[in-house]
Amino acid sequence: MPIDGVVVRSIVCELSEKLINGRIDKISQPEPDEVILSVRNGGQNYKLLISASPNYPRIHITNLNKQNPLNAPMFCMVLRKYISSGKIVKIEQQNLDRIIKIYIESYDELGTLSNKILLVEIMGRRSNITLINESNGIILDSVKHLTAEMNSYRQILPGIKFIYPPSQDKLNTLDFSTDELMNRVEQCSNTMKLGKFISSNLDGISLFSAKEICYIAALNPETAVSDMSESEIARFTKALSLFLDAVKKNIFKPCIYFDNDSMLDFYSMNLNYLKRYAVKQYESISALIEEFYFNKDKSDRARQKSS
Repeated sequence: MPIDGVVVRSIVCELSEKLINGRIDKISQPEPDEVILSVRNGGQNYKLLISASPNYPRIHITNLNKQNPLNAPMFCMVLRKYISSGKIVKIEQQNLDRIIKIYIESYDELGTLSNKILLVEIMGRRSNITLINESNGIILDSVKHLTAEMNSYRQILPGIKFIYPPSQDKLNTLDFSTDELMNRVEQCSNTMKLGKFISSNLDGISLFSAKEICYIAALNPETAVSDMSESEIARFTKALSLFLDAVKKNIFKPCIYFDNDSMLDFYSMNLNYLKRYAVKQYESISALIEEFYFNKDKSDRARQKSS
């Protein structure tokens, strides 16, 4: 599954616990779309891997050692200029979206203390890593540039103001009212299925997690929303509340699901609707993501270089 907003929230919780107040010792860019920050915090060293790979975008603490190119890419040089020796003061998620903001306090070349934001978008082929000046929102550079010819809504180029991706007209999953949700239920088309309705109307909720909400409510995700009875709607809203309560309280249990010996999928919470599969639980979401993606990403990059 692609990383959704709930998984991103679990990642942010782990990174905040380990990296806040840490100093950035070293910055490298082993791949054109991948950055590694070496952070020293509390007497320990951490390596934060940030990837804007179109196939496997992710962010997590890594234990891997990667070979760097002989000449550092331009984006790496920009990061070294602005945030090397910087202090990570805050890590937050944009609502429940797949956007992570790392706030870094550092001194510029004139010795003046300034604040930067390393903004990570984990959105498939639109994934990106962008360094922004916090005071005015101006882009300093990004690992991928986005021109007007590529996107008429937003450009990602040095020297212009950063614009967030367009709103998808979804509810703020962490802060919406029952009335707002019921209005959408009433306006739902006859063909809309419950699983699709949940993922289409709640920010950061994938079809993967929508199926778990349906399972908790004892409802089929293929049920047409317009055909649901009052009791079914009540079960749905109660199940949604239970699921989101666990998310808001950061009750995470990262696990990978196996079909025989093959890794099938992963999530940051235990999913009851997948209980027929073998499951392996992890203490760390970073360790899970590294294990899940390592071989996939390695073989994918080998194919690219071979081509």
